Amino acid sequence: MMLFAERFSDVEILPTLSAKLSWSHIIELLPLKSKEAQLFYAEDVTQHNLGVHELRRQISRKTFERREIANTGLKKDLLRLN
Repeated sequence: MMLFAERFSDVEILPTLSAKLSWSHIIELLPLKSKEAQLFYAEDVTQHNLGVHELRRQISRKTFERREIANTGLKKDLLRLN
């Protein structure tokens, strides 16, 4: 829990996340290297009420990374249009 509190130190989101995430969810999130990825998946769990199995599936499918790649492509396309 200390590592969780350290990684998710934002006082505004910590109480919400700690109340909505199970210990199993937290164990899945801690090994992620990027703080942005951890936050993305944690918010995804809370918004969509995902179980641990679905969280593992989202992480293994690299949902965060794929979203980032898609967003980068959209930004480049928008810049070309301007």
